[in-house]
Amino acid sequence: MKINNLIRPTIKKLKPYKPSLTLDQLSKELGLDVKKIIKLDTGENPTVVPLLPKIDFKNFDISRYPDPECKDLKKLLSKYVGLPTNYLICGNGSDELIDLLIRVFVNRGDEIIICPPTFAMYEFYGQLAEAKLKKVERNTKLKVDVSKILETIFKKTKIIFIDSPGNPAGTVIDKSEVEKLCKSNCIVVIDEAYFEYSNQTVVSLIKKYANLVVLRTFSKWAGLAGLRLGYLIANPEIIQILNSVKSPYNVNSIAQEIGTKLMKNPQPILNKINKLIIIRKKLIKQLKSLDYLKVYYSQGAYILFKPKNNQLEELNQYLRKNGIILKKLDQPILGNCLRANLGTEEEINFLVKVLKNWKREKLDSIIFDMDGVLINVSQSYRKTIELTTNRVIGQKVINQSDINVIKQIPGFNNDWDVSMALVKLINQQIPRLKWQIEAPKFLPFDRQSEVYQNVFRIFQTYYLGSDFYQKCYQKKSPFNYKNGLITKEKSLIDSKLLKKLKKLNIKMAIATGRPKLEAFETIKLAKLSEFFNSSNVVTLEDSPNEKPKPDPLLLAQKKIKALESIYIGDTISDQQAAEAAKMDFCRIYKDKRVKKTNNVNLFLIDFCQLMLQSNHAN
Repeated sequence: MKINNLIRPTIKKLKPYKPSLTLDQLSKELGLDVKKIIKLDTGENPTVVPLLPKIDFKNFDISRYPDPECKDLKKLLSKYVGLPTNYLICGNGSDELIDLLIRVFVNRGDEIIICPPTFAMYEFYGQLAEAKLKKVERNTKLKVDVSKILETIFKKTKIIFIDSPGNPAGTVIDKSEVEKLCKSNCIVVIDEAYFEYSNQTVVSLIKKYANLVVLRTFSKWAGLAGLRLGYLIANPEIIQILNSVKSPYNVNSIAQEIGTKLMKNPQPILNKINKLIIIRKKLIKQLKSLDYLKVYYSQGAYILFKPKNNQLEELNQYLRKNGIILKKLDQPILGNCLRANLGTEEEINFLVKVLKNWKREKLDSIIFDMDGVLINVSQSYRKTIELTTNRVIGQKVINQSDINVIKQIPGFNNDWDVSMALVKLINQQIPRLKWQIEAPKFLPFDRQSEVYQNVFRIFQTYYLGSDFYQKCYQKKSPFNYKNGLITKEKSLIDSKLLKKLKKLNIKMAIATGRPKLEAFETIKLAKLSEFFNSSNVVTLEDSPNEKPKPDPLLLAQKKIKALESIYIGDTISDQQAAEAAKMDFCRIYKDKRVKKTNNVNLFLIDFCQLMLQSNHAN
């Protein structure tokens, strides 16, 4: 007889839930000592273990069945949630309670609504019950789309499952939104497994709505994942029917004993959770400082992030090699993501350190923008824009503050374009407050038009000076200007740092929108010819497209045969070019109030130290 022929067809099709490996299993697989493994993949909370109550097994009789109703534990939970004990039922983890709800309310062919990305067990138990799963995806901010859920509810819809904070979404559903759902004819289940990390609950609505159910667990906050202890809060009518179908002794004696002792004084553990919330805020900030990661906001016991260059598998393997185990996600909206549970401050700091090292080990090159990064152009290009615009208009109306507004608009990387835009804005009497909206409408400029060429010739005369203008264009400048402002340019970078980069085998290049002759004139004047020449400089003539297109950066990378580069720039166009080229980006800010690197030398000092740690030296 073939056993396979006796199995329900639904079970044959069921995709089993794949649990995470234990520490011992991971130790064998990775070849690492258990003490060197940081396990942050399952929502466990080992940080509170020293605070957990102990059991004296000499006075504890495990030969007897446990209390089937968990009366002592429910009395204490009643105080914790603010509702009588007949609103409570305990379970073998909240997983058992999810299964019970579906078995009580869902017939074969009935509908269950879930909101991906979400907890996998709703779908798992739904499939076991042969229910129809209707998936209403969360929005791009990972919030539950209540309007779409309401549109999806039909006669056969029996249960709506929403995790809040979402696992893995990390967001919390508002009470007002839950109330909208409760006005339907469905059981509305709000899974608050991570309630203690958000302190936002809908328990107060249970007396108002008989169809509202709240799930809780001791696994995530109380450090009791190994005891499988959960509880459910609902209208007494629901509790009564769940009690009638559950296994008689579903919560073991040890779980009840430790849970009861813990709930007599939960405050020490709750204080620890408050410290973990502080660590969560710190971790989000640290991860966001890594430009190559996309980081998601979270009110749960975890942080979600992913590498922007889609190198998830490579990053995950690197973390595992270093003993850090994270949860790999492949759900709607959160494809190619990693979930890192909160650990001790030491564990989180090590995670951040390893993440930094991963990128450092891959980096083999730096590509520089020229203006504002390598070269101080405040008295050259910036002054030239001001002089050109005022000369064309015929009066002094433009200052450096006006120029800054245009330079921060995407697409205005070219200073001829900036000058032309200012001329048009002033001539059309467009208020300064509207410049960011109106200026992009001028792009792309017709650079062959007489108006643009006039601006171009005036600009180049001020910038190059009459003699250099004639050398560059083989004709006289439109007016006489003896000393071009290019002579006022100075290097912003310490040449000792460039020498250090060379010793560390870091390749260097420049990607600039400057014309070739003036780019190399400035390199010579700034005494940077030792580091930059025709083999590693990309100028206006070299690339078919200017920034914010990625072409100049990619060409520079190709010239120096680099594999992984970081681009250093100072404008939004530089940043967009780096993103399009899938390069890391460092923004140099002139405003010291901005809490990011605002000096190229400070960045390079830090960069050199990091490279030394990553064995880039000879």
